[in-house]
Amino acid sequence: MGVRGWVSATQVTQYPIQYSQCFSKFCAWLRWLRSCAGAGRNRPRKNPPCWPPRRRATSPSPTLAYRDGKLSDSLKAEAQKAAALGRKPFVEFGESWCPPCIAIEQSLDDPRMAEAFKNTYIIQLDFDEWKPHLAGTDFRVVAMPIYYEIDKNGRSTGRTVSGGSWGADTPENMAPVLKSYFQK
Repeated sequence: MGVRGWVSATQVTQYPIQYSQCFSKFCAWLRWLRSCAGAGRNRPRKNPPCWPPRRRATSPSPTLAYRDGKLSDSLKAEAQKAAALGRKPFVEFGESWCPPCIAIEQSLDDPRMAEAFKNTYIIQLDFDEWKPHLAGTDFRVVAMPIYYEIDKNGRSTGRTVSGGSWGADTPENMAPVLKSYFQK
């Protein structure tokens, strides 16, 4: 380390990759922080940029935001999109702070996880956003994440799997359970 904790030019040239990665993460965090200030919000956004964006490596992954309307209508439309693509539709209730949800997102590049999600169409729903609107539906969120299989009309078939089904949140534990559920 340089004077008073500063990094010296010698250290940067010896380890350029480490410092460039840290610097780019710091810049992303700083942009996020600046976007939150002056936006008129009392609290920052839910997902700072250091977290991986919600994505699926092997399938389309729409995230449904709550709008005035019925969940069943939105799910029916998404189920029809899945059928047109030749994929099985599933609903995922999750959260950005949920450790198993984060573990799934971070391990999607693993070949075992890619195989587990093969030919699926995951419709992601933010549980906190949708919780007040789940009364009268077939969806009962008991753990997160929880996946529901849905039919072509967007209704739950009753088949579920949750984050409590596989033990430790590692690809070697998650992939077999998810594959047996999705490929059934």
